[in-house]
Amino acid sequence: MPTKDSDLLDKIANASISGPLKSNFLEFADCYVQLSVDQDTDKDEALDVMQELFDSVEQQTSNPYLFSSLHIPSEEDHSYFELGLKVARPLVLNTPEIINQHILQHVQQLLDQGENVIFAANHQTELEPQILSIACDSVAKDLFKNTFFVAGERVTTDPMAAPLSRGRRLFCIYAKRYVSDDKQIEIDRRMHNLKTIKQMKELLNRGGVCIYVALGGGRDRPDESKNVQLTPFDPSSVGLFTLLAQTAKQ
Repeated sequence: MPTKDSDLLDKIANASISGPLKSNFLEFADCYVQLSVDQDTDKDEALDVMQELFDSVEQQTSNPYLFSSLHIPSEEDHSYFELGLKVARPLVLNTPEIINQHILQHVQQLLDQGENVIFAANHQTELEPQILSIACDSVAKDLFKNTFFVAGERVTTDPMAAPLSRGRRLFCIYAKRYVSDDKQIEIDRRMHNLKTIKQMKELLNRGGVCIYVALGGGRDRPDESKNVQLTPFDPSSVGLFTLLAQTAKQ
């Protein structure tokens, strides 16, 4: 157990958060510190990162940050942007190879000229914005720092993910599979999603906006032969973003 006899372990044990969250964080911290050490990161440095993350998790638990439909980080949120990079950096093994670098450079040129760009992914993990920044900044500096990520409920409500999400530009939505049986909640969530789409359209009309959206809406899962299959794009999501792109003034 890499966190054994550490201040972090004592802090987790004495924290006023739920038992399952303590267990989940400790499991993550142990894996994280061990992987960091395997990547030649100093153990104390990795523990410091986990302590900083845990402080943010505690704060999110006791005083949850409520994300609006459009989230643009404030100056106060900049520390969460940096924390996200610190958390993700040891998880990116070796130096990523970016093929077709000219495409990213062209994207940056288009944005500088006031054009809009939409990246379509099959799915998105919680740390994807941070990993994209780490992997691609050497090719297109701050491209993904300035990108709006379409974020589902989990990355804005999970106490381990929400602090890192605060450091990123987000369009916040409720996925269709999370529509509630409660009619009023369902109405509220649909109205929230409509507001988000309206804000997307307003920003696209101004131009120079980059959006990253997971059009698959799920995870890549193995088939019967144990081969991982890419999640197919959801046709309705493709149609929505095609319409947004085609009707934007820029």
